[in-house]
Amino acid sequence: MLAPDSGVLFGTAYSGGYRNNGTIFELTPPVSSGAAWTFAVLHYFPQPANQLDAPGGGLALGRGQVLYGVTYGGGTYYYGTVFALQL
Repeated sequence: MLAPDSGVLFGTAYSGGYRNNGTIFELTPPVSSGAAWTFAVLHYFPQPANQLDAPGGGLALGRGQVLYGVTYGGGTYYYGTVFALQL
């Protein structure tokens, strides 16, 4: 997902991170042409009991710089959850 004003890319990884349960990351464009993009992990999905597990699909950027998404697991019956991450 591309942030409209900054050119920053936000994404999810199904695996990787703490306990291999996925991450939310950002890629910031370089300030000068030909330089490298900057990678940063914004959130690890730790999978405590009945919590978030493995992000699924893309993200949506809402008002107030909040990222919204879903997970494959977690929740009351482990069918997944909806999450919000304040940037």
